[in-house]
Amino acid sequence: MLIKECHLDAALKLFGQLTDRGLEPDIITYNTIICGYCSLNRLDEAVQLFEKLTCVQLKPNSITFTILIDAFCKEGRMDDATMMFSKMLEKGPKANVVTYSCLIDGYFKSQNMKSAFDVYEEMCENNISPNIAGRPTEAMQLYDSMLRNGIMPDGLLLSTLADYNLQSSGSQEHCI
Repeated sequence: MLIKECHLDAALKLFGQLTDRGLEPDIITYNTIICGYCSLNRLDEAVQLFEKLTCVQLKPNSITFTILIDAFCKEGRMDDATMMFSKMLEKGPKANVVTYSCLIDGYFKSQNMKSAFDVYEEMCENNISPNIAGRPTEAMQLYDSMLRNGIMPDGLLLSTLADYNLQSSGSQEHCI
């Protein structure tokens, strides 16, 4: 909990003590420190730790990659986010709905609707269902934005939005 309280330096000291005593931190420890760096806008240090992680024979997991992809997206560094996503696809693990959602959100926030839709299509091609649960407003904003930008949503997106609206409203009056 040291990181959540903005005590990253204390957490890093404990991290160093682990290695000094010959104990190898696990992937959860690495992810926690990487996340701490990202939450404090120290993304370059997070990337350095990610690179160190691969040198100590630990494999980054989907959480590791998603933390970094999300941080790059939040900083508007979509090229770096895309490169990290490519590394993930190349080396494993498989991307999940959270990873794809981070990229899609990053592209939308950077006004790159085509890339956002391309990532959405790739996600669907990989049989990963979009997750709009609890986010009907954002889902409808996505739909409206796609239409404004001349992107025709596919049947899966339309079906997902319609199903969600029916489930949440109990009627068909909110359907697209």
